[in-house]
Amino acid sequence: MELIVPLFSSPLYQTIVPVDQHDIDLVTNTQYNRSEGNNGYISINQQLINKTLEDKLDPHISNYIHNQLQIQQSFTIINSWCNKHTKGDYLPSHSHANSIFTGIYYIQVPPQSGNILSLHQSPFIPSFVPGTIIPTVNQSNIYNSKSIDIHLEEGTLLLFPSHIEHSAPQSQSDQVRYAISFNIFLHGEFGDSTNKLSISCHNTHMAD
Repeated sequence: MELIVPLFSSPLYQTIVPVDQHDIDLVTNTQYNRSEGNNGYISINQQLINKTLEDKLDPHISNYIHNQLQIQQSFTIINSWCNKHTKGDYLPSHSHANSIFTGIYYIQVPPQSGNILSLHQSPFIPSFVPGTIIPTVNQSNIYNSKSIDIHLEEGTLLLFPSHIEHSAPQSQSDQVRYAISFNIFLHGEFGDSTNKLSISCHNTHMAD
């Protein structure tokens, strides 16, 4: 019997977490600066997620890290901010440094507001072929895709490894799109003997 195993996963967690008035107030009442690339607005507050929203997101982060990935170490949200996109704004392809996992929670996603997130294979991490060659494929699938599009709606929550590059197209909507991004780091005791490492962070979340 033939068997193909997709080795060395870069797992994406996707679910819907209902948006409530608290979430809307959080992103609409904060202040923004225009981004350096002039492609959108970024909240001045880089610790935007408060206890109320954290309590809502934590079960999903724990499910992803502790249940699905079976990681023993604790986790913490180390920073968080809101991306505000008006008509003509877009999200250029990028990844998140100094982070292990990245999350995006979509508060408001009007039609034609750039409501697709594209996840791209990092050119520095080969998959089924080296990043130096791009073969032509008849049909994209889980084994040969270098980019995957996620269709977004209000309440979409995505969690993925921070090295994954991602982007969103230009908004064609007269309404504002709001998305809260955040970075997650692990902490605790890693390894043993000569490769032992201890990392501590604030606001920790222990595995059950």
